[in-house]
Amino acid sequence: MKHIITRLRAGFLSASLMSLPAISLANPAAQWQPEEFPIGFWLGPPQAANTPESYRQIKDCGFTLAFVGFGNCTKDDYHQTLDICQGIGLKAMIYMHEEIWRAYAQKTDWRAIPAERAAEFGQHPALAGWGLLDEPRAEHFPELAVWNRTLGERTPGKLRFINLLPHGCPPDQTGAKSYEDYVETFLTTVKPDVLCFDHYVLLKEGVQKEGTLVPNYFENLEIIRAAALRHNVPAWNGILAWSHSVYASPTPAQMRWQVWTSLAYGMKGIMYFTYWPDPEQKPGNPAIVDVNGKPSAIYPEVKKLNHEMQTLGQILLKLTSTGVYHAGEIPSGGKPVPADAALQLPADQPLLVGFFRMDGTDEEYAIVVNRDYAKPLECDLRPTAAVRDVQLVSAADGAVSTLPVADGKLHITLAPGEGKLLKLGMLSRSN
Repeated sequence: MKHIITRLRAGFLSASLMSLPAISLANPAAQWQPEEFPIGFWLGPPQAANTPESYRQIKDCGFTLAFVGFGNCTKDDYHQTLDICQGIGLKAMIYMHEEIWRAYAQKTDWRAIPAERAAEFGQHPALAGWGLLDEPRAEHFPELAVWNRTLGERTPGKLRFINLLPHGCPPDQTGAKSYEDYVETFLTTVKPDVLCFDHYVLLKEGVQKEGTLVPNYFENLEIIRAAALRHNVPAWNGILAWSHSVYASPTPAQMRWQVWTSLAYGMKGIMYFTYWPDPEQKPGNPAIVDVNGKPSAIYPEVKKLNHEMQTLGQILLKLTSTGVYHAGEIPSGGKPVPADAALQLPADQPLLVGFFRMDGTDEEYAIVVNRDYAKPLECDLRPTAAVRDVQLVSAADGAVSTLPVADGKLHITLAPGEGKLLKLGMLSRSN
């Protein structure tokens, strides 16, 4: 979430974790399973806007998870929000990060908070799960493993959510010798329900040229993708929706680019930072909504993207990533398309392709993305001889249509940052 603030807080909790007893790392049998494609956010409506109207707007924008935990949330606030969400058919996550830090700073019983919240809210029908610490250091993992198990035992089947730091944070921030070690230790120690990180890429003018990307974004996606596959854990990405610190305000096309590049790397959940502007920032920049809850310039695109993810969600959740490749200038952490890949990309175009297999079947899919968020792209892809036909799965309504392939070429048009989901009809080996 807030990388700089987290770094300042990071040392506070570490010393108290050193004396933890040995813990069992096995997870309860009742694991969380998503019913729809998970789409959430950090920073929802503040107390003054904790109303049915605010949460109807969130649902209308296509969010499937409302993260609750604004400012100095009281038990009454939590109950009110959960009741509101139940009334409009929206699931909610109770986010304890700020409450845990506040209790620790005040020297109250911060370790008991997850169990107390489970007893208080665990049976509420609108509860989707729990948010614990954001961007923890490696020293926090043993405590998080205890909390993870406690919540799993007391509220089986509810999501237990933790968000990791991005690639590029130094060892004194992650508490690990390398970023890969940080991610691997998290997975083996905490055994989370999902592997989520946030890597904001768009820098303000003056930091670098406006719109310049942080260079290791795709490398971070690849590290998370590979680790999630090794541990059979769904991977999520947290994406930038609000200007803060050194990060610029994204355009609608840049929102599209962030979502589709994430999906091409096999992400099975998206978190936005933020939905509502942080009230600590004065004067504040708008996020998906402004400080009064009115839709911002990116709201229509976010709504469109969220509904597209919902439309494609039942396919996306069942796909296993088998490889991700780039054409044009290959970014850090990227790989060129191998010669035996089912789709060949024009070498001079800024394209990204992720290949997938449908779980339990031989069906193959691809997500092709325009890696340029400033210009549309029109080009020819080349299906190999092993591809019988190519079908487009519409992100608008889920309809499947066969795309014409002429002279071995598949013509495709992509808006800036846009991606498309293709189903690849493969010839059987006997053919």
